[in-house]
Amino acid sequence: MWLLSQRGNVFSYGAKEFFVNISEVDYTNREQVPKFFKTQPVWLTRLVVARNAARLLPLLGSTKHPRLTGEQAEELALACFRNVLVALVGAVEIDGAVDAGIKDRAMHGRNRTAMVDTYDIPHNAVVAAHVAAAAFLDDSPIASLDQTVVRANLYDASSELRADTEYGLSLASENGAASKLRGLKLWAKSTPHTDIAEGWEALRTLLSSRSQDWAFWLRWYEGLWGGIWTDWDLCHEIAMIAPEEWDKGPERIAELIRGIEAERLAEKLPQPETIIVHENENKFCAVPTVLDDHAIVETTLRQVEFANRTAMSSNISGYNSRCTAALYITYTLEECRNDPNAIEQNLDIARNDIASGMENGEFLEDPRLEALKSVLDRGVLDMRANHSVVAEAWGQRVAHQFAHATAGAKQEMVERTQILASATLSDLAKRLELDAQTTATESGEHQQIAARRLFGTVAKIGLALRAGGAAIQRVEASVPFSLIGLLQSADWLIGFATRLMAAMGGG
Repeated sequence: MWLLSQRGNVFSYGAKEFFVNISEVDYTNREQVPKFFKTQPVWLTRLVVARNAARLLPLLGSTKHPRLTGEQAEELALACFRNVLVALVGAVEIDGAVDAGIKDRAMHGRNRTAMVDTYDIPHNAVVAAHVAAAAFLDDSPIASLDQTVVRANLYDASSELRADTEYGLSLASENGAASKLRGLKLWAKSTPHTDIAEGWEALRTLLSSRSQDWAFWLRWYEGLWGGIWTDWDLCHEIAMIAPEEWDKGPERIAELIRGIEAERLAEKLPQPETIIVHENENKFCAVPTVLDDHAIVETTLRQVEFANRTAMSSNISGYNSRCTAALYITYTLEECRNDPNAIEQNLDIARNDIASGMENGEFLEDPRLEALKSVLDRGVLDMRANHSVVAEAWGQRVAHQFAHATAGAKQEMVERTQILASATLSDLAKRLELDAQTTATESGEHQQIAARRLFGTVAKIGLALRAGGAAIQRVEASVPFSLIGLLQSADWLIGFATRLMAAMGGG
């Protein structure tokens, strides 16, 4: 018979030791912390490890650590930032399961940070990022936790480990507990260690000087540090960038991130128009899409109904009438035909559920399910761009967000828009410049319409520029700015809009 015994704060039942209360755990003790976490959800362990790795990232800039220079420094910094992002994205799986795609990215990221051994540099920031990725490759990431405790204690962060754990456990019974913990300030209970505070200032200065390749990472980390980052869907898309792309370095990843942000902005702020290059004038022009509200609803629902029925008739993917997406689609078709905002919101939930199921393996590959997702994607965009009621609701949200921009940023927005307008025909150029001025100086309904239209159109132009091709070469030849200059202005405007929307919870 097993007997319950006590030794200090640790209770034993047979061979298994545990703590009755987290307050009894000494977070500076390498033996006690792992024993406690062995009894806790795996997601909590992974998230504590990931958040501590995030705290130590600024040590990459510390003068008290061995420092790499040139391409080696950027390569290693990218690997560390990437590992922490992947770890924070992946740790939200409450049941401890790890998405196969995230696991693959974590394995690649772990191998990239392992290259520090090649340079013989024992760097705490690199080791922390390394174990954050490694935590996803073991069913029980206690070894990663041990390395985390050691390095947290070096930089007076044990109180933050305890705060993360207590907050996570207090939320454990709630939906989205990991997501809430992930958004907590990195230093919620204490002041950052001097090496970390000084390291961040040095690292930020260094990376800011490296063109725009680090713009996203600096924006993301500052939001993470202050507990104000919200756009984790964007982070998920970045985390899922193919491993071979990461091997190409910061410049290539920055290019892909800007493309992702442009696509997301075009989706958030769709316009009832198509941007094309005029065949004779060799400049961008807008071709309007004209549909009435009733036709938009009926066309969308008819296409969704057919695609949904076709997907459910397949025995390949596992998609059926009991799936969340199917339930929302059925509810929309039967109960919401006269509520355009409900249609747009329900179809958005359905397409996200299908996309998530495709990514995590819940749904097997099936052309019919892919077709349904494409129909849902198009339907949501059409509703947002072309239905007057839905478009108005989005316009109000957008205007609320852009009201928080600084005066200096608004002025630069106007100047960047003027550069981009030079590559468009006169009617579109006048509209872009007027919308930028109205967004910068007005408020209320005028600003709502102008801001939504401006950034939706800019996103489409940015995507067209990024796609390249013969038509874009003709555009470059007809304007006083290079393709790089046009892209830089488009990317700045897209980043400006993305930052504001994310800061206001619009991610």
